[in-house]
Amino acid sequence: MTPFDHLVQLGKEIATLEGISHLLQWDQETLMPQGAAGSRAIQNQLIAKLAHERASGKGFENALSKCIDLNTGKVLLEELNESQKAALREWRDDFLQASKLPTPFIEKFAALTSEATENWRLARQAKSFSRFAPFLERLIEMSRQRAEYLGYQDHPFDALLDEHEKGTTTRKITPLFQALKEELIPFRKSLISKKGPDSSFLHQPYPAASQMKVARALISACGFDPHHGVIGLTSHPFCSSLHPTDVRVSTRIDPKDPSSNWLALLHEGGHWLYEANLPTEHFGTPLCQARSTAVHESQSKWWETLIGQSLPFWTFFYPQVQKSFPKQLGQVPLKTFHRGLNALSDTPIRVSSDEIAYPLHIVLRYDLEKDLISGDLAVRDLPKAWNAKMVEYLQIEPKNDSEGCLQDIHWACGLYGYFPTYTLGNLYAAQFFEAFKKTYPDSEERVAQGDFGFMRSWLKEQVHTHGRKYTSQELVKRITGHALMPDPYLSYLKAKYAAIYAQ
Repeated sequence: MTPFDHLVQLGKEIATLEGISHLLQWDQETLMPQGAAGSRAIQNQLIAKLAHERASGKGFENALSKCIDLNTGKVLLEELNESQKAALREWRDDFLQASKLPTPFIEKFAALTSEATENWRLARQAKSFSRFAPFLERLIEMSRQRAEYLGYQDHPFDALLDEHEKGTTTRKITPLFQALKEELIPFRKSLISKKGPDSSFLHQPYPAASQMKVARALISACGFDPHHGVIGLTSHPFCSSLHPTDVRVSTRIDPKDPSSNWLALLHEGGHWLYEANLPTEHFGTPLCQARSTAVHESQSKWWETLIGQSLPFWTFFYPQVQKSFPKQLGQVPLKTFHRGLNALSDTPIRVSSDEIAYPLHIVLRYDLEKDLISGDLAVRDLPKAWNAKMVEYLQIEPKNDSEGCLQDIHWACGLYGYFPTYTLGNLYAAQFFEAFKKTYPDSEERVAQGDFGFMRSWLKEQVHTHGRKYTSQELVKRITGHALMPDPYLSYLKAKYAAIYAQ
C-alpha cells in the first residue's frame, strides 16, 4: 500500500464516522422522540470524539507527513496527479485546523449542541427566549474559546468564518454587506410603496398529501433519486449527507402556504444534487467533499430562486399543479401565480421571506452574531437588538421571540460563522448563472419545456465533480472569468422585481 493509499484508507474511516454523525443529526431532527435527547447527546459526543481523534491523531499525522510537508505544504510524492496533490493540500489544512482543537473540547461542544437543540425547540414552542438563553450563553462562551484555539488576526469571528468559507474575514464581508444594505433597503422600500401582486391564492388550505405529491414532482427537476435519497419532515428543513449514495433532505408543511414547502424542498434538492454528484470513487478524500458552505449554498439557491421562482419553470409545472389544486388555483392564470409567488412578504421569518428581504436577514444575523462573539452584545440583550434591526432593515417587528431571535436552529447547533455563507452563496449562484446563460442562451425555452438534464450536467461538470480540488476563489474565476462580485446578484434582483412590480 502506497503512503497516499494509506491516507485514503484513514480518510474513509473519518468520512464514515462523519456520515454516522450526520445520520444521528438527521434522526434527531426528523424522527427521534423528545425523551431521547439525553442519550443522543452521549451518542453525538462519542462519535465526535472518535472522528476528531482520527482526524487529528498521530496515526493520521504520520501518514499525512509522508505525503506532504506539514510545515511548508510541499508535496513529497511527485508521482501524484494534480487532483491528488490538491487533496493533500486540503488534507493538510484540515489537519492543522483539527489539531488546534483539543478532543475534550470537541466532546463537550458536541454534547452541548445536542442538548441545546432540544431546549431551543422547547423555547421556540413556548415563544420564550429566556428558556434558551442559558444554553446560548454557554455556546457563545465555547465558540469564543474555539476562536482562541483556532487563532485569528483582527476579530475572533474571523476564526469561525474561516471554518465555513476559507479566507473569509469580517474585514472582507462588512463592506460587502454594507453595500447590499445601501442598495436593497431603499429598493425594497420603493417597491413596498407600490401596489404589489396578489398572493392570496397561496394562503388558503392546501392538503398536506397533495402538497407533497407536487413537492416530489418539483424536486425531480433537481434529479432527486429516491434510491439514493429520503425526504423527511422537520421544523427547519436541511440536507444531510452520509455518502454520495445516501443523501437525506427534509421539508416542512404549512397547511396554508404550499410555496414554503415547495421552495424549501427545491432548496434542499440543490444541496442533494451537489452531494449526490460528488465523485464516489474519491470517497474519504477532499475530492469527494463539497468545496465550501457558500458554494454549497449557491447550488441550493440556484434551484430555489433562480429556477424555482422563475416563469419558465412554472410554465412547465403549473398545469400539473393546477390539476392537483383545481379549487385553489384552477382560475389563477400562470403569470398571476408567478407574480404572487414572488411578491414581497411582510413575514419576519427568514426562510419564508422574499428574495430581497433574504440577504437583509443574513446581514442582520451577521451583525448580531459578530457582536455576540466579540462581547459587544450581551446574550440577554439579543431579543431587543434583533427586533430593532428588523425594523431598521425590513420595517418588520416580530410579535414574539419565536418570530425573532429563536426562529433559526443554527446557533443551537453551534454553527457560528455560518450565516454569512447564505448571502455569499447567493452571489456565487448569480455569477454562475450568468455564465451558464451565456453557454445556453436558449435555457429559458428548454426549462419551459421541462428539460432540466442539460442544466444538471452543466452544474456537475462545472462545480460538483471537482470536490475541493479548487478553492472557492479559483472555482468562480474558472467558471465565470471573474472574481466574486455583487453586481450579477444585484442586477438580477433589481431587474426581476422592477418587472414584477411594474405590472
